[in-house]
Amino acid sequence: MKINNRTYHPLNYLKAGGLKSVRIANSDKIADPTSPTFYNTFNKCIPHFNKDIHLVSSTFYESATATMSKMLDLYNDSKDDTPISGTFIVNDAKMFKNMAMMVYIDPLTKEMTLFCFTLEGILVSFFFRTEKGITDWKSKEFDKIEHEVLKKYISEWNNTCWAVAITLCYFKRYAQVETINLPPNKKVKIFHTNYVNETNLSITHLDSKWFNNLVKSDAFKVRGHFRFQPKKKDGEWTKELIWINDFMKEGYTSPAKILKNQ
Repeated sequence: MKINNRTYHPLNYLKAGGLKSVRIANSDKIADPTSPTFYNTFNKCIPHFNKDIHLVSSTFYESATATMSKMLDLYNDSKDDTPISGTFIVNDAKMFKNMAMMVYIDPLTKEMTLFCFTLEGILVSFFFRTEKGITDWKSKEFDKIEHEVLKKYISEWNNTCWAVAITLCYFKRYAQVETINLPPNKKVKIFHTNYVNETNLSITHLDSKWFNNLVKSDAFKVRGHFRFQPKKKDGEWTKELIWINDFMKEGYTSPAKILKNQ
């Protein structure tokens, strides 16, 4: 699998020197959404978008979004001053198929910046929240969607994007996941697939092949669910996300379950 500026066009926007033009859909050209503020905001955030560029596997996406309510609760309750930032490239994941999300939340001011592009580099949406107010835009291409279920999500598109971005960031931070670095201009084999990073950017491949499965048993069945487990790391208490399988309540612990590779 080749990763380059042609197959993943939004990576072109992260080059040093700043963004000067962006692709937009024909339906958006009548009222071009870009402006000096658009470009200034994007260029100011490039260092944050560049800091962590993630290639998100379908297993990671599915596992992370299954914990969305837990991750959002953690984010809302957290006093963690680590910024939400980075670029997430999703190839195959339902609503976000072939999409690149670039996000940054300033941990001090809580100003929020979000850009979404197709992998061809076409602008899908953007959202800014600063002390001056909120700018919330999405492409008119969404107006062509007739599927009723999708329309529900599209009406709150940028809110949905934020929920997904925060979930991916926090799942990476708290769950047991595999992160494999794809160095610039190098080839890396992951399982049976060769990944060739032909860009000058460092990219991290995110996968989720397993969880810690605690299975206990006793008289009645308890549905599978995610839980935060206290854990001491480097002398400090932190939290680790674990998956509790369906179980009959009684009293044994099973080993970790390996998820099917995709």
